[in-house]
Amino acid sequence: MDHHVQQSILLHDDDFHCIFQSVISNTIVVFTILTVILQIETLFHVCCRLCSTIPVHPKLSDVLPSTACELDYPFVAIQLPMMNEIGCCESAIDCACSLDWPKSRLLIQVLDDSTDEQTKTVINKCVHRWADRGMRIKIYRRENRKGFKGGNLANGMLHIGQAAYVAIFDVDFLPTKDYLMKTLPILIQDPTVAYVQARWTFANRKETLLTRMQEIAMNFHHKCEQDGRFRASLFWSFNGTGGVWRTSIIEQIGGWGTDTLVEDFDLSIRAYAKGWRSVYMHDVECLSELPSTVSAYLSQQHRWTSGTIQLARKQAKAIYQSRHISWHKKLYCLWCLFRPCTHLINVLSLVVIMPITIFIPQPYSYNLIHTCCKISTCLCYGMFTIDEFYLILFYIVFSSATSLNNACATISGLFNFNSAKEWTVTPKSGCKNTDICLGTTLIEKLSSTLKRDENVSNALSEKNIKQSYSWRALFNIYLCKNHFRWTYQQIRIKLRSFRLYKRNFCMGAYLLVISYLAFEKRAYDTGIYIFSISIMHFSLAFGCMGRQNQQSKHII
Repeated sequence: MDHHVQQSILLHDDDFHCIFQSVISNTIVVFTILTVILQIETLFHVCCRLCSTIPVHPKLSDVLPSTACELDYPFVAIQLPMMNEIGCCESAIDCACSLDWPKSRLLIQVLDDSTDEQTKTVINKCVHRWADRGMRIKIYRRENRKGFKGGNLANGMLHIGQAAYVAIFDVDFLPTKDYLMKTLPILIQDPTVAYVQARWTFANRKETLLTRMQEIAMNFHHKCEQDGRFRASLFWSFNGTGGVWRTSIIEQIGGWGTDTLVEDFDLSIRAYAKGWRSVYMHDVECLSELPSTVSAYLSQQHRWTSGTIQLARKQAKAIYQSRHISWHKKLYCLWCLFRPCTHLINVLSLVVIMPITIFIPQPYSYNLIHTCCKISTCLCYGMFTIDEFYLILFYIVFSSATSLNNACATISGLFNFNSAKEWTVTPKSGCKNTDICLGTTLIEKLSSTLKRDENVSNALSEKNIKQSYSWRALFNIYLCKNHFRWTYQQIRIKLRSFRLYKRNFCMGAYLLVISYLAFEKRAYDTGIYIFSISIMHFSLAFGCMGRQNQQSKHII
């Protein structure tokens, strides 16, 4: 009797083990299929970009006669939303006022939400300087920040006057002088076009390893995804800056939304649902600045990701019910809205699926598929940033590590947590070009050295010190004192601005343990990959990839 009971228990254990292994295998198959789908999307964008014909855009001479006077030019408003960004507010205003367009047909709106008095003073002086030169430029300030950037732009629209078109530039964006000359002819010629978007370029792309990683991602987005979607007549979103809108359409579709963190995406979706077209101009560039600190980058990504999910909850029904979009374009548009959910898949795959494969070996084909997908991603992203191709493998690890932040943002936007209701202004340093960015460190070191030498010389000349030491010895003593004082101040600044990202630190520690177990099980390929991601999480946790956070009263 006992023998039969024991045999029955063993059979039940075997059944449970078989069921468990079957569930694990099926789960891994599902995650593998999702990985392949994501890679197919990447390849689809590349094919749309490379295989489609290059669109020919009209020139200003094609829409306006050669004998046109200033009154024949359409009236254009330039909106410059800003808040406490003292480092680049002046250059943004100067650049907007220098655009090639008849000054009598141009209105510059400085939409200032700044709370810092010093920033307000700089803006006031710059605006008054251009107003004295005859430029039509005005400052618009609000009593509160209701609606954040969307509310700021909506407030500017109340004072737009007779402007037929409105160009929008964030404070760190510097368009070329012929920007309006190249973008407006399309809007003038085709009344079905709602907005025109220019391609972003990046002034500080070589500044740190963090900005290099962002350059790879942003180049693929702007050079491939945006341009490819436009050429394939699929939905693509206005990027929030560096674009020109038709004023009448903004008013017709309800104006700027203030209930999500992605007012640009929201406006684009509503225009698309109403059947309006949009044009992406790959050959028109707009210089911008990438976040140079880990905190700024993660904050920006959190806002974009959680805001997109907020918008999906808000506009999915409107897209589904739209009569102006074909069914396959509706599916693609809904995919764009819910795509941030793939970050959850990436995190679950890394945290759950890959550790399981260490202890429950799977068919070799699964590893082969994942490897092929990674190689394909490297090639797709690398071809649009050739000069950083050697960093592509590093970028794959970086994107896997940042999926944790984006996954948390997805959950925040899905359940509308408080973190999805806060707009944090991305800190900007005001870099004008790559040369300045690359040479800043050297110049700062040189100037600080000269300043220390000058301080030492002044101290020696002012104090009549007895000649108990030679002048060289005295010089070295004072130099050492100043050097130690300067080093101590730098250490204090770094400690004061230091921030540990606990989420990334815990994930890094967890993956470090998993990589150790992988090496113990002789799963060397999986172990190396997980170990690399673990190190990347630690780098993000300690803020090692970008510049050190600078505490400033100008940054909120």
